[in-house]
Amino acid sequence: MPLHHEAVSEFRFIQPCSPIRAKAVPAGDGLLHEVKFDGYRVQAHKVGSRVVIYSRNGHNFTDRFPSVAQLLHELPAKAAVLDGEVVASDANGHPNFARLHVRWTRPGTIHL
Repeated sequence: MPLHHEAVSEFRFIQPCSPIRAKAVPAGDGLLHEVKFDGYRVQAHKVGSRVVIYSRNGHNFTDRFPSVAQLLHELPAKAAVLDGEVVASDANGHPNFARLHVRWTRPGTIHL
């Protein structure tokens, strides 16, 4: 359902569904799966020119990921809610949580 930017007057965190672990990828109609990377699950809200990035628990993470917030600000949409994961990769393209953590202690050292 489209989200009309004039219908949203304030940002409100939406409680996400919690994934469950499985030993095998689900199969069959109506079943979905997602890969768990080694990062932070976030929920990004954009209304007009304002962007807020929430943690999976509803904490405001916007200041922790300013480059992500800027990219979302430039998104050609008037309103959007995105559920995803912020991940930093190593030189081989593999997710590396330690690199993501370093991003907080030394901003600007790692490009997300």
